[in-house]
Amino acid sequence: TMRAVIAIFIYLCFFQQQLIAQPATEKELVYTFFLIGDTGKPLYENAKANLDVLDDQLQQVKGSSGIIFLGDNIYPIGLPQQDDMLYNDAQKYLDVQLKMLEDYSGDIFFVAGNHDWAKGRKYGWQQVLRQEAAVDSFFTERKNVFFPDGGCPGPVEISLNEEITLILIDTQWLLHRHQKPLADCDIESVQDLFLQIEDILSNNMNKKVIVAGHHPLVTYGAHGGYFNLRHHIFPLTDVVDWLYLPLPVMGSIYPLYRKYFGDIQDLAHPEYKAIKSQLLTYFKDYPNTIYVAGHEHNLQYNLRDSTHYIVSGAGSKESFVKKGKYAQFVSHGTGFSKLLFYKDGNVILQTWEPDETSAGKMVYENTIFSKPYIEEMTEEYYEENVDFRDSTVIVPGSEQYETSDFGKFMLGKNYRDVWGMPIEVEVFDIGK
Repeated sequence: TMRAVIAIFIYLCFFQQQLIAQPATEKELVYTFFLIGDTGKPLYENAKANLDVLDDQLQQVKGSSGIIFLGDNIYPIGLPQQDDMLYNDAQKYLDVQLKMLEDYSGDIFFVAGNHDWAKGRKYGWQQVLRQEAAVDSFFTERKNVFFPDGGCPGPVEISLNEEITLILIDTQWLLHRHQKPLADCDIESVQDLFLQIEDILSNNMNKKVIVAGHHPLVTYGAHGGYFNLRHHIFPLTDVVDWLYLPLPVMGSIYPLYRKYFGDIQDLAHPEYKAIKSQLLTYFKDYPNTIYVAGHEHNLQYNLRDSTHYIVSGAGSKESFVKKGKYAQFVSHGTGFSKLLFYKDGNVILQTWEPDETSAGKMVYENTIFSKPYIEEMTEEYYEENVDFRDSTVIVPGSEQYETSDFGKFMLGKNYRDVWGMPIEVEVFDIGK
């Protein structure tokens, strides 16, 4: 008995050693997507540190990847004409971002924000066209980088791989009240734009879908009407950082106005609210859609009705953000977000901020959902892979006219043989 116990003990020790020696199986990463917005002042100290961290990760990323700049790429009013006093600084701000991507081999996407549209001024469309030309001309070996084309609103559908679809829209086009294109775009009206977005969502139900625009739909920053005590007492600091002129009581008028009435760039404004309402309605029907945006100078991950709302607008500035009802994570510091898509269907969100090293620090990481890819069942797939030989059966056309010989004698034959003739029919199994 003692020998048996010893033998079992030795076996278990050896077996455990074998288990420990086996290497852990790593999940296969199929795509990495970097999200950064509001990078329009990249020479700020915090902004430069942030871009250094992003640059370091772009150089080290493995496998397929992409990056999207979520608008407000040039402060304060986009890219003006060359004889404008703001041109040199504007071009310099853009060059910092473009040169960072010079040796990057992944996918690159730029969308426009309200500042790129000259903050809604009459000449906003021209500013966007100049920025598009400057960005696309820098990447001479790439077909297109700035989306949508020509200042159009989109939607632009791009397949990042067989499992992931990206939808790009220019949300500022919807809010711009001056000259903007329509006749040369692929839509006939604003409602047509929304219908096309829904069509793309419907056609990609088996995939993971990212919708990208500048304006957030769920947010707990200033554009969502959320302010801290400083904004109520020193409201002028929202215009000039150092202008700490105390205006108690009177100072509350500004944040309360933005919360309940809003500038056109705020969620409370009727035009902005209508865009939000339309898109939230569509997204609710397509669970696990990811909507990414900038606009707010902070970092947020909000989950509402099984839709994932990511705000990554802290590229060069930072601002107050509250942990609101749907918020899973918020941070007011500069930084960027990153989506990691794995072969097993897991989607991981990471948020990074700069620190004293070029590597930066990860301040948030979470598996936001899992959706294994289901290959689309095309007609060719069925022809090649599905055996239809047992999908038909031979049965009598009808059995209701069958009767005995006496019945036939009394009532007649009346084509009973024709009605009961065997026929071949298809089988539809509703349980499969």
